[in-house]
Amino acid sequence: MKKTHLLFILLAGCSASDVQPKPESTIADISGTVYLAKSTLLRPPVFEQHVLRNGKIFSECGTIRNGKVIIEDQQMSSVDSKRLETIKKSALQLQDSLKESDGKFRKLESSSKIFDQGIAKISLDLDGSTSELKTNLSAMSNPLYTTEILGAKFVQKVRKSSPATCGRISFFGIKKG
Repeated sequence: MKKTHLLFILLAGCSASDVQPKPESTIADISGTVYLAKSTLLRPPVFEQHVLRNGKIFSECGTIRNGKVIIEDQQMSSVDSKRLETIKKSALQLQDSLKESDGKFRKLESSSKIFDQGIAKISLDLDGSTSELKTNLSAMSNPLYTTEILGAKFVQKVRKSSPATCGRISFFGIKKG
């Protein structure tokens, strides 16, 4: 009889759950904008813009003619929680790098010249803390500095979640990550 009680107590102890709840994200809210533009030799400058707010992403892309934006594709979709968490973590790393950065990223250029390096702009708002990265497109497609590498990773994650990219798998070297 004693063996039965002992076995019951041991089994009851094994059924207790040691599973800890997953910690919530340290980032409650994220908003961000990614804007990419580049001139081409035979066509007007092309652009992509992705706006992330409230777990949704609004994307548009097209061309720029005489200073006017001509939208070719425009869509909105929800971002699933797993992907949103990945984007948040990437945004936090980028924002931390921007705060610590001593200006180590390449300069921004115009996207209206034929042989320019394009424009890449990232704006972030993480729990009310804002930051911005303005650089050339080459810095995102061929990153050299830590801030550029983190910026490129963030842009890739946002592009992967975006519904509208005008059929482009890559935007001048920046893939959908």
